[in-house]
Amino acid sequence: MKPEEVSVYDRGETRYSRCSCGGWFQNPMPTDESLAELYREAYRTISPDDPLRRFGGPRSSRVFPYLPREVGTMLDVGCSAGQLMGRAKASRWRVAGVEPNDKARECAARFGPVYPALEQVAGTFDLVTAIHVLEHVPDPVSFLRQMAGHLEPNGTLLVVVPHESYRPPHLLAMAEPQVRLLFERAGLTITFIETVATKTDTKSDIVVRAH
Repeated sequence: MKPEEVSVYDRGETRYSRCSCGGWFQNPMPTDESLAELYREAYRTISPDDPLRRFGGPRSSRVFPYLPREVGTMLDVGCSAGQLMGRAKASRWRVAGVEPNDKARECAARFGPVYPALEQVAGTFDLVTAIHVLEHVPDPVSFLRQMAGHLEPNGTLLVVVPHESYRPPHLLAMAEPQVRLLFERAGLTITFIETVATKTDTKSDIVVRAH
């Protein structure tokens, strides 16, 4: 999304500006340093009795049916406490994850190797997932390209973003046209896209598979 302000929407202390593409972005954007601190320490911190530690979870249950039928290697970017990793591993996927939050990463490591940042991941995977991650990224096009760089030649990129969610710390709020544009600019081919209703933390999600 280009930072071309058309109109402004205030959400508490957070201001969202409308881009010429039709999406919204936080304006001003948080600094890289403040984002790193937020996700490393404060955002959804996992405690020993936190329900996020439980195997599965509603979001992983919604996403799991969209995984390819043929199992292989999987990298879950923004894996939180490993809910999707655990479900996939139980279905014989060989899993790894990326998670900046220290306590969540410790929880997810029971299922496979988990890295603090995508830059630290080596190798390629049959499936790379990012569930409710892209809306937190200041440069989503570069991030999509970086994830795609970890795909096997016939691999699948599975991305889920909330539909038009203006909820801090979300940096971006998008509908299908803006999501399509991001994937196009990243040089990716969408093979499936659908907006699906949810009954939990977001009214609807946009599910995308691409390569």
